[in-house]
Amino acid sequence: NGLEPEVSKIALPSNSNYLSVYTKEGVPVSYKITIYPYTLLGDIIINEYPSMLSLYGTLFPFVAIYLGYIMFSNPRSKGSLEFLLSRPITKTELFFNRFSANLITILLASVITNLVAFLVFTVYIGIPPAYEIVMIETAYLFAYIGAFVSITYMVGGISKKSELSIAIPIAMFFIFTIIPTFTFLPEWTIYLTPSALGNYITEYIEKNIPTCTYFALSQEVSLVPAIISAVIWIIAPMIIGYIAFKKEDI
Repeated sequence: NGLEPEVSKIALPSNSNYLSVYTKEGVPVSYKITIYPYTLLGDIIINEYPSMLSLYGTLFPFVAIYLGYIMFSNPRSKGSLEFLLSRPITKTELFFNRFSANLITILLASVITNLVAFLVFTVYIGIPPAYEIVMIETAYLFAYIGAFVSITYMVGGISKKSELSIAIPIAMFFIFTIIPTFTFLPEWTIYLTPSALGNYITEYIEKNIPTCTYFALSQEVSLVPAIISAVIWIIAPMIIGYIAFKKEDI
């Protein structure tokens, strides 16, 4: 009607990626118009969401290692734990109280970091980002960084040399960083690192966000094995460290 635009609202399935538009005569005006679930800007931001948190994921493992060092390994090396054990407290309570305190610190840091990012992105793009990506990213950062706490306690439980509880987790950090880059390794090797959940998020975004050009990764990652791997990397080193600490003299 003259210069007045006509607006139509079309209900689309949630998994729609493209939309074809035709005139009344059936002649296509345009085709394969990309549908952006979170707006174009929102999709671009979600595509970069894990990268934006990479600084936290890179630096905080060293903070986690230091927390384990000052809370457990160093006091054990200096004999400070002997005084505590002279009180009505057992080795089990001492070990798990300090280990739990470090894990809670990591959990709170991961939640707060993602919550701040979530709120900033929501204000910036006008709508909330993908909840599942934020939730999995939070769980991943907690599990990944928590693994270094567990490894630090494992080394501290096995050896009285506090230097090892710093050196070995740091060495493991670089090993975990390098392994996913080896494309010639079998697919299952990705689950040997606590970073499997991070790789899953990358694949999920590449497959589901229209603004992301998808490149099939050489190592496909499944969610359930990635979660199992993350849990094992927290529990297994912790159990080994606890058993060693329980058997050895302070």
